[in-house]
Amino acid sequence: MKFMEEIHRNGLVVEELNKSFIVLIPKCINLKSMKDFRPISLVGALYKILAKVLANRKWKVINSVVGESQMAFVRNRQILDSLVITEEIIHQWKKSREGGFLVKLDFEKAYDSLDHSFLDFMLKEMGFGWHWRKWVSCCISTPRLSVLVNGSPTRQFGIERGFRQGDPLSPFLFNVAVEGLSAVFKKAEAMDLMKGISFGGNVVHVTHLQFTDDTILYL
Repeated sequence: MKFMEEIHRNGLVVEELNKSFIVLIPKCINLKSMKDFRPISLVGALYKILAKVLANRKWKVINSVVGESQMAFVRNRQILDSLVITEEIIHQWKKSREGGFLVKLDFEKAYDSLDHSFLDFMLKEMGFGWHWRKWVSCCISTPRLSVLVNGSPTRQFGIERGFRQGDPLSPFLFNVAVEGLSAVFKKAEAMDLMKGISFGGNVVHVTHLQFTDDTILYL
């Protein structure tokens, strides 16, 4: 485990340990363009150990840094919670005959588009220390990737933004980043620009719910 000690001490990930092959997994039967494929990164075993250690550490504190609106990759929460809440809201709208709007937002190429400097900003705002942020930065900014085409790898290239699908850290880091969007909605509510809806005898008030890259607004 010398490589773990080196990473812990210096915050550096050896480039050879952070190489990945990208395979394209079909999303549908009738393939017409590159949009019909999902790129999955095959990361190395040693790197997976490191990423899993960091992910497990973050799993312990995720509830304290990610808001209640996020339903994915958070302890004691699941997508069924958002479905139940949405059904209850729609039922209340029908019952009261007041009506309302549901707006669904979806990130296009969500994992590929996030800026690393913004992620570091969010981690800092959430109280993560310099060492932790350095480890995360090394994990997501140093990979060398190559695409497997007919079983043969292309020339390697680096990564400037986004996360790898297949990296154990990616779901947690994405949650951290999209918490910034949740903060915008909360500020809009505080400024009375968004009202949301209350139900259950006004015990529960909701403006939005998130499931990784999917967001539902209740207006």
